[in-house]
Amino acid sequence: MKNTTLCYIERNGQYLLLRRTKKKHDGSYHKYMGVGGHFEDKESPYDCVIREAREETGLTLVAPKYRGLVTFVSREYETEQMHLFTATEFSGE
Repeated sequence: MKNTTLCYIERNGQYLLLRRTKKKHDGSYHKYMGVGGHFEDKESPYDCVIREAREETGLTLVAPKYRGLVTFVSREYETEQMHLFTATEFSGE
């Protein structure tokens, strides 16, 4: 089972979304999504979302809020557990 994070970063009623364009065979190719990604070895959901936000946006999240766990089950793909966060406080631009 794969573990991932997803974070919706909000400021002044606007949300930061990323358009996925790097991997043409990605199921999310050309879709707009929040910030997140796959866990690294022995990484917690919190550590993962902080790292992914920094890698993908340059922002350092301050106290992201854990909102829940979404489990995706499919006959075509590996089962995924996505840890969902929101964040309104961050440093960087």
